[in-house]
Amino acid sequence: MSQTRLAADAYEKEQRRVANLRARNNARRDRFLNARLRTIGIDRDGIDAQIAAKEAAADAQARADYAYQQEMLRVRYALEEQELAMAQQRQAESYALRAEHQAQMALPKNEMPRVSAAQVDVDACGASSAQLFAGEDRNQKERIAQERAQFAEWCMAKKAANDEKRAAEKADEMAYHEYLMAVTKAREDNEMAMKQAMSDYTRDVAAENAERARLNDESRRNQSAADEAAKQAEIAYQTESAFLTEDMGQGINPATGRVVRDRYKGFTKEETKQYFRDNDRVIEEKQVRKANEAADERAFAAQQAHIYGMLTEMEAERALQDQRALLMQKEELLTQRMDALAKKRRDRDEKFGSVDNSVGFLRASARAADKRSPTTPSSARATQVGTGGARREAARGELCFEGLSRKREN
Repeated sequence: MSQTRLAADAYEKEQRRVANLRARNNARRDRFLNARLRTIGIDRDGIDAQIAAKEAAADAQARADYAYQQEMLRVRYALEEQELAMAQQRQAESYALRAEHQAQMALPKNEMPRVSAAQVDVDACGASSAQLFAGEDRNQKERIAQERAQFAEWCMAKKAANDEKRAAEKADEMAYHEYLMAVTKAREDNEMAMKQAMSDYTRDVAAENAERARLNDESRRNQSAADEAAKQAEIAYQTESAFLTEDMGQGINPATGRVVRDRYKGFTKEETKQYFRDNDRVIEEKQVRKANEAADERAFAAQQAHIYGMLTEMEAERALQDQRALLMQKEELLTQRMDALAKKRRDRDEKFGSVDNSVGFLRASARAADKRSPTTPSSARATQVGTGGARREAARGELCFEGLSRKREN
């Protein structure tokens, strides 16, 4: 029964899902076939509402699926608990029957001592030894037959119950299989209907698109012809209109030769050319004036450079003369100093005498030289010898000054 109820619930759930799917497909097909909604654009608010509705439906479906799964789990746990209780009950009954059987077997009447346990000598016993014991089971065979018949009956009943259970399960499986086949057929029918609807919709859309393309081509051709005619008219107006071409003749009254203020368009071409020629003449005069000013500037710069060179040369000549006069003064002072030193040495030698042979040798040599060249005094020779280094320094200074003067002139 539980399997049949579960199959019925699953079938109802599948029927609800198929019905919802068919409703959504019908709404989608109606929306696609509605040319007005398809051509006017996208309704964002409607789409947002549809999305919200779909999300809400999906959430509701998810909650329903979750609740159904929880219900199925609860039913499954209940069935498992019921089957476990039944199994425990059957096991308890079996244990009780076994305990009762074992208790009956433990009774003294059912547990008679055996001959082998009493150690009876059979050969020593006579006919009078045969006795009827109180615990003897005379109906053992009948009892065993009844027990076997009872066990067989129990087994047949158990087998019949199992067969009935298996038949019920098989019937439930067949019903569930038929339900699945019906669901599959309904789904296939729905899919075929959807495919047919999509095919019809695609064919209708293709025909509508072809008609719309034809209308669009015709509209574009008409629009192109109208645009071309408008362009030609605009070109003609721009090239022939006296207002747009700014005809200068409109600004002069041919009768009086005076300017018409509301139609005056500015200077004529000849007047404009004359103004351009005047502007070119002014520009040329400015260029000539600028060239003359540049030439004057260059001449003034050359004059200033010449004056600066002359001043530099004069300053160099004056510095050279000053240096020469300074060298001559230094040479004269050095000559006077050497003469004074020589005179002082000579006076000292004549006053005290000389014991140095080398000095006497030098003095003798100097005297001999004075005798050989009476025109050149010894003091002048000493002055010449002493002032040789100063003369060389003066000559080197003159050379450096002349080189500096040439570099400045260059």
